[in-house]
Amino acid sequence: MHGLAAHGLWFDETLSVSSACGSILQRPFGHGPAFTPADFWAGNSVAGVVEADVAQDGGNGIVYHLILHAWVQLAGTSDFAVRLPSLLAGVLAVAGTHALALRLANPGVAWWATFLAAAHPLLIRLSQEARPYSLATALGVLSTLLLVRWLEGQGRTRHLVAYALSATALVLTHYLATAVLIAHAAFVLLGPVPKRRRLPVVGALMGAALLAALWLPLGGGRGLEVVGARDRDYRARAMRSPDRFAQGAGARTLGAGIVQMTAALSGDTLQDWGIHLSRISTVLVVPGVLIAAAWRRRTSGEGAPSAVGLLTVLSVASVAVAGILALISGHVVSFQPRYAAFVAPYAMILLAVGITAGGTVTRVALAGHLAVVMASVLSVYADAPVHRPRNAFPTRAAAALGAREGTVVHRNWPEARMVNLYLPAGPTPPQRVRGPAAPR
Repeated sequence: MHGLAAHGLWFDETLSVSSACGSILQRPFGHGPAFTPADFWAGNSVAGVVEADVAQDGGNGIVYHLILHAWVQLAGTSDFAVRLPSLLAGVLAVAGTHALALRLANPGVAWWATFLAAAHPLLIRLSQEARPYSLATALGVLSTLLLVRWLEGQGRTRHLVAYALSATALVLTHYLATAVLIAHAAFVLLGPVPKRRRLPVVGALMGAALLAALWLPLGGGRGLEVVGARDRDYRARAMRSPDRFAQGAGARTLGAGIVQMTAALSGDTLQDWGIHLSRISTVLVVPGVLIAAAWRRRTSGEGAPSAVGLLTVLSVASVAVAGILALISGHVVSFQPRYAAFVAPYAMILLAVGITAGGTVTRVALAGHLAVVMASVLSVYADAPVHRPRNAFPTRAAAALGAREGTVVHRNWPEARMVNLYLPAGPTPPQRVRGPAAPR
């Protein structure tokens, strides 16, 4: 819980928190030039959450936003409260990593995998953000656990039903977490899985797809239109004047995206310290040595179906999906490091298998990898402006409450909405926004 409420919400978090309250940041609210916190909370309903999620996140993350909506009714909207669900999901993801490693390998591998997952800088960072990534990672591990149980021959029909439901929740928590399910399908269809175990899994995945499709008429379809419009905007920006975020999908940018995302997957976030990707790419040799050791060992565990093969397919899934999306869209926005979190637990188990293989080279590689991870963990708690902005909104809310006379003036509607998020529902000084008033 270190630093969970020490810093303010950054932009992406404001999207999730406002959506959970049925609030669209750019939209005016109130019935005249002046407004109150009660006007802000007017959209605080399930329908409001759906509308805000579609407008701000393109319909992505609806399960997370509905859970956060229910949570803030009980716990409030403090920075600590809105981030706590992600923290709990992060703890569950680590616990699930331990359980999955036990099934696929042995206790030694499980404890190493648990340590690596608990110390993973990307998983730590996303467990401290009010965004869907941590929950999606936990749901992915749960789905994989249920799948492995079925493939081992120990699962019953109820486990397959639970797998379909968890897969549905995974898709509706973050669309790009579908990479985990694509990896499941690839392994089941192409791997050494008996036919009598393969066909029910295919049926469960088809059932999950049908359940997820129910979201389309409820708001997901409109959300995909928003996603499509943003995709076209990114492509136009990449072609017209590439910036740090939107760049065209050329050989150089694709290579940089693969290195950036693979480094984040392995637990290397040294790019936050300003280290160039060309140097980071050489450091990737270290986890590569551990993965090679895992493949030499080819641990299958107690009846687990080709554990190393399954873990490898899962580990590369997010990078592969990002590459495919980049080639289709013409830009490399899909190579965001945070999307690697969805498959990080499986990469940590794969590394743990290599670590327990033993040998001098493996021990040297382990020492190097731990050094990189520990250095990267420090960046999680660095006060980098992108990840750790100031507590601007609570400060302005306190100033608004302290105003004795006159009207509190906000610079824009997003600021007005976020300030009112921290204000009590009782009487407050009148507020307004510079420029046009809310429509009557």
